[in-house]
Amino acid sequence: MLSRFPTWSVRKPENTRPDAVCKVGGAPIGWPRDWPACALCNLPMSFLGQFTGDPLAPRLASGQTLFLFTCEHDSGCDFWDPVNGANACVLIPHDELGAHPTPIPEETPVLLELWVSSWTSRDDALPAKPGDSPQPTPEEDLFTKAGGTPYWTDNGPGYRIDPSDQMVLQIDTWVTVSDGQEALEAQAARFPDRAYTIKTELPSRTSCSDGIAFVMTHEGEPEIYLMVNR
Repeated sequence: MLSRFPTWSVRKPENTRPDAVCKVGGAPIGWPRDWPACALCNLPMSFLGQFTGDPLAPRLASGQTLFLFTCEHDSGCDFWDPVNGANACVLIPHDELGAHPTPIPEETPVLLELWVSSWTSRDDALPAKPGDSPQPTPEEDLFTKAGGTPYWTDNGPGYRIDPSDQMVLQIDTWVTVSDGQEALEAQAARFPDRAYTIKTELPSRTSCSDGIAFVMTHEGEPEIYLMVNR
C-alpha cells in the first residue's frame, strides 16, 4: 500500500496557516473550540498535533484539519482507549479555523514542537487491509506515516477494530528530525518545560506516553477515532 512519510524539522515554516500546516506539539494553530478536557480526570488534555492536506487523502474529505489531543497528566487515565474520553480526535472545516495559535491552559503538559517540512510517498509493503497480527518490523523512521496499512506492535491492535476500518495516520513516540543534533538541542533549550527526549541518532519524543498513536476511520460512530497501540 502507498503511504506518505514525513520529514520532521524544528524550524517553523513560512506558511503556518492552519489549513496548510502539519505539526506535533506546541500550541494548536486555529483551534476554534473550547479546549478539550479528559472525561476521566476532567483536566485539560495535551495537544498532540494537527494535520491537513493531501497526505490525509483519500481517507478524509478535503477542506478539513485534523486535531489530536491526549491526556498526559499523571492521573493514569486510559489515553490509549478510543472510546473512554481520555483522548480526542477532531476534524475542523477550514472555514471554521482561527488564524492564530490557541492559548494552552495552565498546568497542561506541553510537547516539544516539531514541523513536517515535506512528505515522501513510498510503498509500505503491507496488505491493503489492517489485520489483527503484528507485521514485520520496519525501519524506525517508518513508524510515522499517513495512509497505507498500520504497522502494529508485537501486541497487535489494543482495540478491536472493524475489518472495514482504514488508517488515516500513525505517529510513533519517537521521530527523527532532519536538522541535526545541535538544532534539536537548541530547540529543547528554548522550551525547558516541554516534554522531550533526545538520542544520539536525533529522534525527539512526540508524546509524554509510550506507544504508537493511530487515527482510524470507521463507517459507524465515531466516524474517526484515535487509539494508542503499546
